[in-house]
Amino acid sequence: GSFKEEMFKVLKIAVHCTYKLPALRPTMREVVQMMMDADPCSGDFGAVEKEKLHGTHLPG
Repeated sequence: GSFKEEMFKVLKIAVHCTYKLPALRPTMREVVQMMMDADPCSGDFGAVEKEKLHGTHLPG
């Protein structure tokens, strides 16, 4: 997608993270997954990030 489309995806994720009620906000694990799904060139970067996250405790 275009730069504008990718920025819109990230903005939508940010809006979810700022919901007034904490119960409606995504967990960090969900945010990471949404960011990885929104990344059009997640090839090598995605693999590196998954490796970094492997074994890391994320709340949620």
